[in-house]
Amino acid sequence: MKPISGRLAGLGLRELLRVLTSVGTEGTLELETPVGSGRLVFRRGFVAGELDPEVAQACLIRSGSFAFKPGKVTVPGDAAGAPCPRRL
Repeated sequence: MKPISGRLAGLGLRELLRVLTSVGTEGTLELETPVGSGRLVFRRGFVAGELDPEVAQACLIRSGSFAFKPGKVTVPGDAAGAPCPRRL
């Protein structure tokens, strides 16, 4: 997958997460909103990390921007490349 970026007004967080998890991608999603920033890590279609509730709410109302950078990721505490614990 190639890097993608844009405004959450054009592609909402739910749609973006659905696309990134459905293709089994690896990489990092950076979110910038009026109330703060957030970061989610994807590996083989699984998601790691949590968003601050205010950032998540801003994303859900499509306020802010995103940038996905594909690439190999590591998750702290990960055991031998096991998948991240959350799948959407």
